[in-house]
This record gives sequence, structure tokens and C-alpha cells, in this order.
Amino acid sequence: KCKVKGDAKRQFTLQVWPKGLMIHIKRFNNAGRKDSATVSYPKVIDMADLEQAGVIMTEGVVLPPGGRYTLRGVVCHHGSSQFGHYTSYVLPNGSPTWYECDDSAVRAVGAHYATSANSAAYVLFYASV
Repeated sequence: KCKVKGDAKRQFTLQVWPKGLMIHIKRFNNAGRKDSATVSYPKVIDMADLEQAGVIMTEGVVLPPGGRYTLRGVVCHHGSSQFGHYTSYVLPNGSPTWYECDDSAVRAVGAHYATSANSAAYVLFYASV
């Protein structure tokens, strides 16, 4: 109501952590321009690492079994906001092999394709372990 800008802090709390995490990487700004910066992301997210990074674990929070999440999929966007193409890397349950999915073509690939720094990564999928 006072129309004066000030410092603000946004915070949210998870009481029960989910079995899966989906992390969306903001690739497009408000003007629709794509940010193709290379992004590094972990193969495993450990709750202890999150606490060291400053994530506050409140009393009574329910962590996933094992307290860890492992990368299970990566969706990549190639192109611009006007046109583009999506591909993905998937690690099926119980499989040691990553797969690249590109329309109707599916092929086995080395883990480094899915887990190394990537300028096209758009959505990351993690499952609790």
C-alpha cells in the first residue's frame, strides 16, 4: 500500500519430502529469450549436502527413505522460444543403462551424456533411493 520497494525474502517449507523431485531450469526470460548457459547438476542429491548449502531442515520434517535422491531423467530443449525440439535421457528403474529418446528413436548412451554439464537441460527428474 505504501508503494515503496524494500528488501524481501521468500521462503517455503516442506514437511514431508516427496518420493520424486522435478526441477525446472528457467531457460527463458520474460522477453522470451533463451538462456543456453551450461548447467551442472548433481547425479545424487543428499540431504546432508542441502543442509550444508543453507537449506533449513525444520523440526519434524520427514525425509525420503535413505535421505538421498538420484538423477533418473533429463529433458532437454533444443531451439528457441519460437520453435524447438525436445529430447530426453532416461535411466529406467533397475537398469544401469541410460537411454536417449529423440522422437521415435531410442538408443543406449553412456551415463556422461545425461549427467555431464549441459546447455540444453530443461527439466531434471530425481527419485528417492
